[in-house]
Amino acid sequence: MIKLPFVVQPKREPILEQVGSEEAGKITIERRGYLTSGEKAFVQQAISSDDGTLRIIGLARKISSKVGGSIEAGYQDVMSILGGNPGNDERLKEIEVEYFSEFTELLNSLTLMQSKEELITALCLLMYRVNPETTVDDVLTLHPDIIKGLALLYKDEERKSIEAFEKQEEAEESSDPKEEATVEALEKKRSRRPARTD
Repeated sequence: MIKLPFVVQPKREPILEQVGSEEAGKITIERRGYLTSGEKAFVQQAISSDDGTLRIIGLARKISSKVGGSIEAGYQDVMSILGGNPGNDERLKEIEVEYFSEFTELLNSLTLMQSKEELITALCLLMYRVNPETTVDDVLTLHPDIIKGLALLYKDEERKSIEAFEKQEEAEESSDPKEEATVEALEKKRSRRPARTD
C-alpha cells in the first residue's frame, strides 16, 4: 500500500476482530470502519449479475397487464405479497393464489440470492483483508458461523459502524494502568489483613 502524505492522520486505526464461534473456530480479521472502493466494487459486480429485481419487475408486469393497472401498482402488489402483507385485501389474496407458482419461484430465488450475497461478502473480506489468494471453493468449505460473521462484518463496515471502535476505546479507558495498580494495591492490603474472628 502506498504511503500518503497526510496532513491530518486518519482518526482511527483498524482493529482486529474475531469472527466465528466456539464450534466453528474463530478467525481474526481487520475492522476498518469502512469498505474500500475495491471491496464495494467487487461485491456490487458479483451481485449485479443476479436477476431477482428483473424477476420482480417481470411478475409485476404480468400482474398489471392482467388486472389493467400500472406497472408501479403491480410492483407494489408483488412487494406486499412477498412481504407477507396482503392484509384483508381480497384482490391481493386472489393475485397470490393465481400466481402462486411464480411467487414460490421468486421467493426461492431471493432466498438463494441472500445466501449468495453472504458468500460473496465473505469472499470479498477474506480476499481483501486476509489472503488475496482466497477462492470461492475456500469459502464454500467454511463453517456457516464464519460466513455469517463475515457477512455481518461487511454490513457493519458498509454502514460505517463505529460501535466496535467505541467498545475498544471504553475497554482501553477502563484498563488505565494507574487504576489497575490501585486496585492491585487494595487487593494486596486486604489479603494481608488478619481474618476477623468474631
